[in-house]
Amino acid sequence: RWGVRAGSAGGGVAQGEATDALCKALHAVFGTTISGQEIEAARLEAFVLLSELVKAKRAEPGDDLTSLLIEARDQDDRLSEEELLGTLFLMIAGGQDTTAALITNAGGALLRRPEQLEHVRAGRATWADVAAETMRVHTPGAYSPMRFAVEDIDLDGVLIRKGEAILVSFAAGGQDPERY
Repeated sequence: RWGVRAGSAGGGVAQGEATDALCKALHAVFGTTISGQEIEAARLEAFVLLSELVKAKRAEPGDDLTSLLIEARDQDDRLSEEELLGTLFLMIAGGQDTTAALITNAGGALLRRPEQLEHVRAGRATWADVAAETMRVHTPGAYSPMRFAVEDIDLDGVLIRKGEAILVSFAAGGQDPERY
């Protein structure tokens, strides 16, 4: 939640109930424990909330990213309305769950491997090193976005039924023991 709060000021998202609702919707969009229908409903809710933000910012532009994107859309015709909303969605979502997950994953990794934490404390590794290694090994986007089978799939003798969740690890390449 703090990712939207911390990053939304520059985006022009006012703090309050609307921010809470947007945080809730975005958290659900990237959830891994709910159905595809619930994820889609949350995605649509996020776009409704972003549409309301755009409407408000059109009426009262500010010195923020949302207002600049609206200007690119309305005055320069460089973005469609769909592209404007999609860009806002990606910018805000990218600052929410990914930021929180990276910090959580780094903390968890250091607690599981206290000898690595000691490297940081002793100055042999920096927090930038921790962030880079966490991105490689425990990247926040490793399993996003959630996918769902659109038909029954036989994967090497394992049946994945239509509608079942599929998690693809985009971080698998960073796990190669021959390289790392």
